[in-house]
Amino acid sequence: MASSTSTRVDLDGNPINSITICMIGAGGFIGSLLCDKLMHETPQKVLALDVYNDKINISWNQAISHGMIEYNSIASMSNKIRDLKVSSKWQVKYCSENNKRLIHFSTCEVYGKTIGSFLPKDSPLRQDPAYYVLKEDESPCILVPLKSRDGLMPNLLRGELLKLVDCGQSQRTFVYIQDTIEAVLSLIVYSKVSGEPSLESPTIDISSKQFYGEGYDDSDKRIPDMNIINKHLGSNPKTSLWDLC
Repeated sequence: MASSTSTRVDLDGNPINSITICMIGAGGFIGSLLCDKLMHETPQKVLALDVYNDKINISWNQAISHGMIEYNSIASMSNKIRDLKVSSKWQVKYCSENNKRLIHFSTCEVYGKTIGSFLPKDSPLRQDPAYYVLKEDESPCILVPLKSRDGLMPNLLRGELLKLVDCGQSQRTFVYIQDTIEAVLSLIVYSKVSGEPSLESPTIDISSKQFYGEGYDDSDKRIPDMNIINKHLGSNPKTSLWDLC
């Protein structure tokens, strides 16, 4: 339970009611820090699910619901499609049927590359079909190279030159983990912000190779627009790169 005696309120100024949060991956880097934040600063309860718990702080371990489930990893290796459905499909189905809120974190590499991906989220040009041509394919997917493979180790072993994305001009955005946790906490506890629905677009019957082309990458989608999270959650990163050096 929260250690603070002051009453916490959401972004609308209403007192925060205690809820139970099922956190899948609670023992990981982000999950363990988020659990710590929830336990110390909110009245929330956490149902923590993970295969490891070494990052969970002993001092508040009893405040988190935990247990042990035996999992046969061989079964998942024998049926990849079934494993994918077990991992994600039923979570969505359960939340939908029970009217539960689902917050899913996904890596930036699994989104379709669009022509207008560099545009601000509220840009009117995003309504132009020429800019959201791949909008319908922004659902998370798993990309696995089956044949040729480019990268540091394969190229190093073959004695080939390392290929740079965008001729080395690709950029990344880094946010300090504590700033990230603050934003996630606002999203979970203090806000009712929900994802925007995708634009209605026809499904095109085309092969993935034709759709993505050779050497597909999404480097232009890896620079998040921080204005969005500030607008909806009032959250801004406070730690600069120089503070970490």
